[in-house]
Amino acid sequence: MNKLVTISLFISLLTSLFFSCVDDERITEYVKPTEPAAMDKSVVLTMQIPGTYTPVTYAYSENDENEVRTVDVLAFKVDSAGNESYFKHITVPSLSQDNGNVKMIRFRLELVDTRLIVLANVRNLFTQELEDQLLTDAAMGGMTKEKIMQRFVFEMNEPFGVKQEPFPMYGESGVLRSSEDTAGDIKMIRSITRIDVVNSILDDKVTIDSVYLFNAKNKGFVAPAFDAKGAILGTPNMPAHATPHMEAFGYRFVQNAGTVSPAMEREIYLTEDGQDTDSPTLIVLKITRDGNPSFYRVDMRGKDGELMPVLRNYRYRLNVAKILGDGYPTAEMAASVIRPSLSSTVETNELGISSIIFNDQYKLGVSATDLLFKADGSWEGQKSGEVFNSLKVYTTYSGWSVEWEGEGLDGWLTIDGVNLTDKNRVDFPASRLDLNIKATANKTGAQRSGRLKLTAGALSLTVNIVQYS
Repeated sequence: MNKLVTISLFISLLTSLFFSCVDDERITEYVKPTEPAAMDKSVVLTMQIPGTYTPVTYAYSENDENEVRTVDVLAFKVDSAGNESYFKHITVPSLSQDNGNVKMIRFRLELVDTRLIVLANVRNLFTQELEDQLLTDAAMGGMTKEKIMQRFVFEMNEPFGVKQEPFPMYGESGVLRSSEDTAGDIKMIRSITRIDVVNSILDDKVTIDSVYLFNAKNKGFVAPAFDAKGAILGTPNMPAHATPHMEAFGYRFVQNAGTVSPAMEREIYLTEDGQDTDSPTLIVLKITRDGNPSFYRVDMRGKDGELMPVLRNYRYRLNVAKILGDGYPTAEMAASVIRPSLSSTVETNELGISSIIFNDQYKLGVSATDLLFKADGSWEGQKSGEVFNSLKVYTTYSGWSVEWEGEGLDGWLTIDGVNLTDKNRVDFPASRLDLNIKATANKTGAQRSGRLKLTAGALSLTVNIVQYS
């Protein structure tokens, strides 16, 4: 009897263990491991460098004004209230050197709302000391671009071009959302300015031998000036510790090929200067007249008679028109006189922009103020494969608008991405660079015409458009 009980208990124990294991197997299910969430993204950014690549045989033949050797990106986080603070420095790999005015770069970026500051050709400024300071800035938080960019100052201890160095450049994006991976077109602003000299004196016995630059400033900010809201200003931005060079920079006057009047182009580059101190940037020319050399001062003055400020990314074309009096035996003596001894006119334009207006703070410019189309819709200078006549627009104001004035469009004129037929006015952010304009074939037998009025705050420019019959 006891044996039967023992056997029964043993069988019950085995049965319990068996069904217990089966229940455990039923409960255990395979769970697929979750993939880690993406922490960053690949960002594409296009750098637009104003100006056309036109090789010349002088100071900047091989490394043209458009050359970019290094690119560094400073990323600023943007919170829900729109406040921006520095958080990261990104070193962009080397670029292909085609010297074109459009360059595309790619880099990795965290999934946060950001504004990107693009610095070209200033890798040498990123010393270990600056890198350590930037790490501290990121850890502290609250460091705006205005504060950060105070740290980026470049030197001009000798004339640009002596070492064939590329120009420092600055650009910034709009706010790039965490879900976006394309920063769009960013206009790059050269941190230097250029002066061309033209001999417009109608006398074969008068030749320009040399050009001397006095009081050129030895330092410059990479970034332009900003207003209280962080918008770019059209005013000079000079480091407080910048000083004028004690010695003049000298340049041999060599006429560029293909110019009607003897003109020295793409040779003189310098830092910004407000021209409002006791040591303004001055130009002295060594001129040979009837075989006798003398030195003459020539000024860049505006219509009001005041010295024009030397602004970054501008070209000043100094046309020497007439000798007003006797010259001086040395360049230093000519520079020290109160009044210039040459009469001149000055053409100013931002490089790549043909017409610019500006007030004390902001500026608005376009690449052309007249667009002419042929009856078949083509235009002079149209390149193979070009579909649109691209009007480049640039302003430092917070935004701008375009408005059609004149005859009805009636479909004969179209602007890529813009519908001016439903309403005459369309608004754009300041980052918009191009209006791509196309005219349909004109078979009406009559000329078509109208105007595009561009407005940025209190600034306004008109672009005339004509299509022949």
